[in-house]
Amino acid sequence: MTAWRLADLLGVHEDQIDLEELPELPACVLLELARGLDLDPADLMASADEIFERPR
Repeated sequence: MTAWRLADLLGVHEDQIDLEELPELPACVLLELARGLDLDPADLMASADEIFERPR
C-alpha cells in the first residue's frame, strides 16, 4: 500500500503518513487499523503475513 492510498483511507494528508513506521507499531495497533479500514493486515505491510501468521 502506498502512503498516498493509506492517507486517503484515513482522511489525512500524505505528509502525515510514514510507512517506515508501520513495522514499529504494536501488532494490536496494526490489527485495529486494518480492521477499521476493512483491510487485511498484510495490505498495510508486506511482512504482516509472517507476523500474524495468516496466509493470504
